[in-house]
This record gives sequence, C-alpha cells and structure tokens, in this order.
Amino acid sequence: MQAAKGGALSTVSVDTSAAYLDWAVKNMELNGYTEMNHFFYRNDSLQFLFDTYDRFDLIFCDPPTYSNGTGRESFDVDRDQVRLIKACMMHLDPKGTLIFSCNYRKFKLDERLSEEYNVEDITARSIGDDFARDQKIHYCFLIKHRTVVKVAAPKKKLVLRNREQESEEAYIDD
Repeated sequence: MQAAKGGALSTVSVDTSAAYLDWAVKNMELNGYTEMNHFFYRNDSLQFLFDTYDRFDLIFCDPPTYSNGTGRESFDVDRDQVRLIKACMMHLDPKGTLIFSCNYRKFKLDERLSEEYNVEDITARSIGDDFARDQKIHYCFLIKHRTVVKVAAPKKKLVLRNREQESEEAYIDD
C-alpha cells in the first residue's frame, strides 16, 4: 500500500497466506487504490522470484522468521537469507533499491551480501517511537547493486617517423 501511496504505477504482493492477501486487497481498496495495476499472488516468494522475469525499481521484502508450509520447503530467514536476497536482486533494476526487513530478534545479515552489494543498515531509523525501548523489534536494510566503473587503459597514438629518423613505427602514450 505504501508503494501505491508513494506514486508507484503498479505493485505486486506475494504471500503464501490467502488471509494475508485478502487483507492486502481490502487495505488497497479502503485506501482508494482500485484503479491502478495492483497484483496479488498466492505463492511462495522464492518460487515466484524464480518463475518470473519481472523487473522492479523497488522491492520490499519482509520474510517470516520461519515458515513450514505444506507441500513446500521450510524457510528459515537465518539459513535462507542469501538465497532470498540474491533472488530479489535478480529482479531489481540496476538503480533500484531492495528494502529488506526482518523480525527475527537474533538476525545477523550474512557478510557475503555486503561484499556483493551496497548495504546500509537503517534499523534505527525504521523503528517508531512506540518501540524505542526495544531496539531489537526488527532489522531493516537498504540493499543496492554495486556500481561498476570500468577504467579503460589509455590509448596509444601511432607516430610515423620519416626514414631518416627511424625505420620503424613508434607508439607513445596519450
């Protein structure tokens, strides 16, 4: 709902729970977002990410600490965070942002993610005044693709000399 409120032309919500998706649909309707392109999928988030080719400017990922659904693999945010975040990043526009939020009180972001992506811990800024006493209520990170800067080697100029100077070509740095 916040993405629509912020001006998103379309939104996608994915959850394994029909009840949570119904809640999301009603919330959009109550806030007047019935005319826009809002899509709701009842699916495992990882499965959805591996089955679609969609690209997004902004992804908000708020996985459960643990989930054990019928007919699918269990999910543990500590164990599966790298796989989930990498799957999200496959769909994120190169200049986009992934907001990753987690309610697991002992959560630690895997260091490999900070080596591959730009990661900013915004936990302190994301906790409202009502929860100021309990700083471990959740964790929140902004994750972006690293900007790759390619530096080309300087080009060399071909300098031709006359026969009296030298009989071969010479190169000089630009």
